[in-house]
Order: sequence, then C-alpha cells, then structure tokens
Amino acid sequence: AERISPNWYEEVSEISTSELIAKIKKYIEVRDSEKLRNKHVLFLISDLNISIEEIKVLEGLYEKNEGKYEIVWLPIVGSLAYDEKAAARFWELRQMTKWIGVEPSRIEEEVIQYIKRDWHFIKEAIAVSVNEVGEITCLNALPMLWTWGNRAFPFTDKITLWNELDERNGWTWRLDLLFDQFILPGDSGIHIQSWTKSEGTLVCLFGGGDISWNQEFIQKVKYAARSAGVTLKLVYLGVGKNKGKGLTRNQLGRDVLVIQSESQWQFWSRLESIFGKTALTIMEDYQMWRSDMIGVRFLEGIKKYKELITRDVHSCINVHLPVMGQIPGIMICPECSKVMDVFYTYRCCP
Repeated sequence: AERISPNWYEEVSEISTSELIAKIKKYIEVRDSEKLRNKHVLFLISDLNISIEEIKVLEGLYEKNEGKYEIVWLPIVGSLAYDEKAAARFWELRQMTKWIGVEPSRIEEEVIQYIKRDWHFIKEAIAVSVNEVGEITCLNALPMLWTWGNRAFPFTDKITLWNELDERNGWTWRLDLLFDQFILPGDSGIHIQSWTKSEGTLVCLFGGGDISWNQEFIQKVKYAARSAGVTLKLVYLGVGKNKGKGLTRNQLGRDVLVIQSESQWQFWSRLESIFGKTALTIMEDYQMWRSDMIGVRFLEGIKKYKELITRDVHSCINVHLPVMGQIPGIMICPECSKVMDVFYTYRCCP
C-alpha cells in the first residue's frame, strides 16, 4: 500500500461559512428563515437513506429542546439521482418532522461541494452546530445528542461537556444518562430503576446478535456473581443500528429481561467505546481478580481489572470509506485522538 501524508489534501473554500449560511437561508421560506434569527442552529446533513429511527429520536429531542436550537435538514442528493422515487422519500421523511427541511433540488452544487469538503460529509448523517453569531461549535453533534440528549447543548467538545456536566450536576455514568423514554418502553424502566435502588443488587446490561457469545457471557457472569455473593439482574438490549434483529428471551433464558424498543440502537451509540470482548475476558479471568472482591466490592473488582487489561492497549484501527474519488485528508483516531495515517488500499472480493 502507498503511504500518504495526512495533510495531502488542502484546498481553500470558495465561500465562507457565513456566505454558506446566507445561501441556505435563501432556500428557506421567509417565515422559517425568521425562526433562525439569533438562534443556535443544527444543520442536519444526510442522504435520503437516513433511518426512520434516527429521525424519530431526533424529532423527540427537538420537540423537548425548549427553543434552545433549531434544526435545518439539508438532504444531499445528486441532481441525476433526484427522481420521483427520491422526491417521494424526501416528502415521506419531511412529514415526520417539525423542523425546517430543504428540498434536495434547491441545494446548489457549490453548497454541496462545500459541505462535502469543509464539513466532511461522506455518507453517514452529521449535524453541524452553528451558534448565534455564526461560529461552528461542532462539525458533528449527533454523537453528543445520542449520548446526552439536549443536555449536550451548546454542543462543545466531549471533554468540555463531561467537565461541565460534572461541575453542574455531579453526574457520572448513571442509568439516567444511559436510558430515556425512547429506549425503555413501558414498565421495563421501572424495573431497572427499582433494581438499582436495592442495596447489593447489580444490573448487567449486555447485547449483540451473536447467540454463542451471549450465552457464554451469561453463563460466566452468573458464575462470577454467585461466587461473589452478589444479586445480579441481567438486561439484554438488542443490537446496534443496522445490525439486524436481536435475540429473544427463549434464546437467552427466562431470568433475562429483554428490552424490545425500536430505539435501543441509541443505547449502543452511547456505549460504542465499550467492547464485548473486554467484558467476556473479565468474566473468564474472574479467578485472577476475585481475591476478596465479594459483595459490594464485586463492581470495584471489575473496574480495576478492566483498567489493568486495557491499560496502554491500542490495537490498530482501520476506517474503511466506501466512496470513489475525493477522500477527506484528515481522520482522527477514536481511541487516542491522534491524526491517523492515510493509505490507499486496493481490494478484490469476488
């Protein structure tokens, strides 16, 4: 493979951010344009394959944001691809939302190129956050929205957000941060919250579509909990976005609470940095870290052993971009935040 410098691609934008926003406002009806005056705006950029689940969750957050921000949806579709079928899809999605939406045919090629080049839109949906004075605060606020909901406003960087949340509310990774009414339908949330209030009871959240892995994990975590004298409740939260159907209670066991929710993928977006392999390794190695970690100290043992086995471990991370032509020049590693090396790779998969 040919190695390339990460700064191989540099190009000066033909229009500024303020000029771009001015162009976008021309696409919008006057009454909607007035809604954006002196407002924080999220520019939702996607193609027409954005999932209905994402639309529903984002619409729910928008309705509850108390006027802190507006959303402008800019669906990016090539002029040749915007036919009757694509138009029908646009209006189908548009009718599901109350935010501002721009018909794809109105978006100029110059704007599309700017969005791809300067806002780094490729295929996956992004939400570019622009504050009241036209400054970009985040090139993609969606991960923060999936994680913190409207508490992420004004969509600064994640480290700043964590620090502000800690200082303002004293929050840690509690269940009220991981769950909301979208993820936990019906009485399931009540069950989980009552378990967490019971002293000496631990709630284990897991998921994935691999039957063998889940059955093995359940067996090992039950063994570890029994040995430590801990009351354990198991909650299965399905699979991540676009990963098919989850498993059933018959496949997992009658003592497992199975959450059925069309928005359960949002939970996995919030925990995307936690890997199932690490969890299984911890349970397999229980004899190595158990010592006197019994009862309420069981969770402390898990935390310490996780820190031990993940310390300074950073395996190779590959990002595959299934696109032709222009490639973004800089990609940031999701693990260590360093600039990733860029390579050309040619592959044939008959």
